Amino acid sequence: MFNAPIPGMSLTSEPKKYPWERPPELTKAEDVANYYLDRLTEKDTMGKVLDTLAIGDLNLREVVEGLTRIGVSRGLHTIDAGILVAPLIHKTIKVVADGVGLEYDEGVVDKKAQEDYEKARKRILTKKMLSKMKTSDMPVEDSIEEDMDEEPLMEEPQGLVARRKK
Repeated sequence: MFNAPIPGMSLTSEPKKYPWERPPELTKAEDVANYYLDRLTEKDTMGKVLDTLAIGDLNLREVVEGLTRIGVSRGLHTIDAGILVAPLIHKTIKVVADGVGLEYDEGVVDKKAQEDYEKARKRILTKKMLSKMKTSDMPVEDSIEEDMDEEPLMEEPQGLVARRKK
């Protein structure tokens, strides 16, 4: 835990002593992406990544950040290149994890926002289905239609820069 570089440490030691102080081995984002894709297609590497996700201590976003930070600390690429290829790494791991049926936390979605979105989507679909149905086909209680019309599907934008209807 305490074996990490501290601020100013590079100023008190010999120059270019650490890998992250030297120019990176991979300078193009394409080369960095290929490096990670090659590594992730190795059975052993992907197995370790999937095991980490299966344990559940880290979510997918944290795993990807960890992989790119290791690359930076080893002098493989810059922080910028790691940020650029992170979505590709994320998607690659996600596809493999979904393919093997692994349940994991993706770590990028606000759960409350996702629940609100799902509720709104279900209301829209239900209202659409009700509007397509003929009243003679299936009796629909008036209270259901009234409830759906009373509650707005999406909240009005709030804040200083929100536009208001005139």
